[in-house]
Amino acid sequence: MNIENNLTFTSAIIFGALIGLKHALEGDHVIAISTINNDKKKIVNTIWIGISWGLGHSIPLLLLGSVVLLLKNQILNEINNLSTFFELLVAIVLIFLGLQIIVRNIYNKNQFHTHSIENTSIHTTHNINERKKHKHEDKHFLINLIPFIRPKSFFIGVLHGLAGTGALMVTLLPNHSNFFNGIIFLISFSIGTILSMSFVTIILFAPIKKINSPKLLRITTSIFGIGSIFLGTILFSDITIGTNFTSILWY
Repeated sequence: MNIENNLTFTSAIIFGALIGLKHALEGDHVIAISTINNDKKKIVNTIWIGISWGLGHSIPLLLLGSVVLLLKNQILNEINNLSTFFELLVAIVLIFLGLQIIVRNIYNKNQFHTHSIENTSIHTTHNINERKKHKHEDKHFLINLIPFIRPKSFFIGVLHGLAGTGALMVTLLPNHSNFFNGIIFLISFSIGTILSMSFVTIILFAPIKKINSPKLLRITTSIFGIGSIFLGTILFSDITIGTNFTSILWY
């Protein structure tokens, strides 16, 4: 992907947004989002999963991008090394998320339970034994403490922002002679990523909202889990032993 050295204000916005939209649709990002718990009560809660991921993804890119724009080629090697390290963490997280879903489905810990008369929710943080010992209230501490940002989604977004093609985007920035346009490019890239990932979460979770059968729900989430384990495994293989499986999937 070649971007002109003297990036204009308009092209920074257009290129940044388009690349961000494309970037959010990469396989590892979609799978990571699909394995994150979803509250079924309101569509806005679903959207905030994608927004939280996008915000987490954007913050390290904006910070690293600003540093690279200021220091130019002086720290590119360090950035690339950091990218590889966090990409390895992404692979491990993908495997962990998939295993978490599979294990909880096997032990019947992913449960439907009612928050109110009209609304039903799916959680993997409350199992049967916990609900027998403690009253499960409508309020969830973390979500009430941070009413909009989903911490798990945000954290996974941060890892993705530091890894893979996200960090490689930063390596394009030294060619941009204008610091301001480089920042606009990064902001546009982040906005495109946030909007695209919000759309992806709606597409992924809208069908799940229609599932009223616990058995079918477990099958569906298990498929997501297996996909996450698969992508995490081949990404781990590519990084550690030099295979090239992921090249045909999302790079």
